[in-house]
Amino acid sequence: MNGNEAVARGAFEAGAKVASGFPGTPSTEVMEYTQHRYPEIYCEWSTNEKVGLEVAIGASFAGYRSFAVMKTVGLHVAADALGGAAGSQINGGLVLVVGDDVGRIAGDDYNDVRHYGNMFNIPVLEPSESQEAKDFMIKAFEISEKYTTPVILKITSVICKTTSKVSIDENYAYEAKCRVKYPISFSKVVMTTMMMNAKGSEHPKLIKCFNDFPAHMKQLAEDCNDFEINKLELKGKKIGVITAGTPYFYTKEVLPEASILKVGLVMPLPEMLIRKLADHVEELYVIEDGHDIMEKNIKDLGVQVVGKALFPKFPRNDAFYAGYY
Repeated sequence: MNGNEAVARGAFEAGAKVASGFPGTPSTEVMEYTQHRYPEIYCEWSTNEKVGLEVAIGASFAGYRSFAVMKTVGLHVAADALGGAAGSQINGGLVLVVGDDVGRIAGDDYNDVRHYGNMFNIPVLEPSESQEAKDFMIKAFEISEKYTTPVILKITSVICKTTSKVSIDENYAYEAKCRVKYPISFSKVVMTTMMMNAKGSEHPKLIKCFNDFPAHMKQLAEDCNDFEINKLELKGKKIGVITAGTPYFYTKEVLPEASILKVGLVMPLPEMLIRKLADHVEELYVIEDGHDIMEKNIKDLGVQVVGKALFPKFPRNDAFYAGYY
């Protein structure tokens, strides 16, 4: 399977019921594979990305696992809807599959979807190949429901178009997952009102709606140190590398003796694993696909790491390959 096929298969095995969104390279085929191969999942191309995300949000509030598909530029259109969903109570798992490709010469996408993870304090997963694309899609729904939050699955052109082997259960029997944990839905403004102890915040109806979103994200940040999708490979003590996505395979090929932390959940980062790697090695580097987001987040933890000083980021990298330097 290529990555787009694998994401569709992951949604199927996760029991997703609704898929919506707006076409945009490189993630368009996620919807096409879902529609043609898994008719049990309701699919629709929406008027734009915001409407597509709102369709998925509505299905999620109704209790069904749902996902929206778009590219990063399209997520700018849907950002208002995402901001409202972040911090709200989640019934059925809600996942955003976002095609992301910073500085792609043949495109217009110079953005990085991981910024939305920082902006809205929501989880972002980044697979490195097709098997993980399927597995991470399933994991994204689980995280969404357990920590009551939307989840972003970041996929790039390399992931979407590259074919690799994927293990699936040929006898899997589809079953739409439905979970209605919260009787009503609400805006996170209610949560802010409660946390500020504003006048009237003690009203029973507001207390019933209260969702301690910061506590959920704090718990996720602690729990993710034990997630299997975050893999710490301790080898040599001279060089350590923190990486995610396809750069993991490049790193393994070029630095076979290096100790590596392969991060599957790039937001929030597994702080305990990062510190364990930092204590193990003399020199710590970060190699990431896109902007220097992991590097900044790691430095915010007080851990010194070298990244863009050695590996130029956009616009320098794009200009170099385009022949401007």
